[in-house]
Amino acid sequence: MPYHLSLDPASEPAHWFVLDVSIVREHGLRLAGPPAREVFAPIPRYWLLDALEDSLQWHADHESLTHYSVLNACRSWRYAEERLWVSKEAGAEWARSRMEDPSLIDSALEIRRGDSSHYLDPAGARAFVLDIKARIEPADPDHSGKGTKTPGTLLS
Repeated sequence: MPYHLSLDPASEPAHWFVLDVSIVREHGLRLAGPPAREVFAPIPRYWLLDALEDSLQWHADHESLTHYSVLNACRSWRYAEERLWVSKEAGAEWARSRMEDPSLIDSALEIRRGDSSHYLDPAGARAFVLDIKARIEPADPDHSGKGTKTPGTLLS
């Protein structure tokens, strides 16, 4: 993956920040100072679901390394179902047991592990990511059942 540094939050999709902070809060190890759970406040579930949906759409539209898209979709699906952040591989193992045909996930795992004999069709990977996105319940901050989502305002 090429190195990328952005110092302008307006130039990057907000979902990366929201998801990274949530993962760090749950799994971050401190090098100095207070634990991550004391530094970062909990993120409301509807923000996380919005961020997951935005991330999955981003992967469907922009990710050229399709195995990452598949594995991130698996991890996102598990978080949406169980509220548990896990590694890409653990997310894939969880998701493969819930799929009628896990061959796409199996290929993504093999590619991640360095087996270049596997191939993922970009259209198939995109369809998988969008299918997982559709499985994630819409955000509903007021519990009205209307799924009131406000794209682009996660951090405002």
